[in-house]
Amino acid sequence: MLTQGQQDGGDILFAFNGLNSRIQTLFESKQLYRINFQHRQKSKFNWLCNVISPRQIQSLTLSDNPGTTGQIYQFLSKFSFDKFSDTLQSLSLYNVTSDQCKLILSKLSSFKQLTHLSIYIEEEYSNSLISLIHETILSDIIPTLKYFTC
Repeated sequence: MLTQGQQDGGDILFAFNGLNSRIQTLFESKQLYRINFQHRQKSKFNWLCNVISPRQIQSLTLSDNPGTTGQIYQFLSKFSFDKFSDTLQSLSLYNVTSDQCKLILSKLSSFKQLTHLSIYIEEEYSNSLISLIHETILSDIIPTLKYFTC
């Protein structure tokens, strides 16, 4: 299908939004998407969070970079990570805070399909948080994990 390549799922949903109710229903129902919020405008971020189900997300990129400040917190307040446990294969977090990272790390054991994990933290949290991240990853709580970047 069209969405199974490297194309961002958010871009696909935006492109087909409002064209045809059957097509829109198809895209909003059973597809698995790669969603990259790293450079997404706030209005499109909010729209996409209202349209997509966590069970449709195969790959997720969240960012608290200057253009997307507060995005990770907002996403975590809208969705429970437990709902991603059956489908999420790749998770990338940019400029994550210590509290956000600890919350996400505590949920990682529930991810049954996670093979890729990338965590880029804010510099002020680096030493203690990197130790916690490494301890968590080395404790083998994610048996499916094959690739890790920090």
